Amino acid sequence: MMDEALKEEWIEALRDGRYRQGRQFFRCGDRYCAMGVLHELRGGEWRGDQALLNADHWVDSFEPVGVDADSAHTIALMNDNGSSFEEIADFIETNL
Repeated sequence: MMDEALKEEWIEALRDGRYRQGRQFFRCGDRYCAMGVLHELRGGEWRGDQALLNADHWVDSFEPVGVDADSAHTIALMNDNGSSFEEIADFIETNL
């Protein structure tokens, strides 16, 4: 189960407009995917725009904060397939 405080912070960050949405990358310039926003909020490390995660098993990197691999993959696909941050926040609110 996801930490409720972090979940609420993530949902708020997706909805409040402080992050611009991007696709295909955790972060590219000033744009983020939904999982990149979570990486940023939990104090994740970056090398330039590259999130410092295990590239082969990045979905597993979020299990310590309560986002299982299936949910992380679903959220990334939603983001990359055109769902808005608002739609993704609704999914997180209902499913995590």
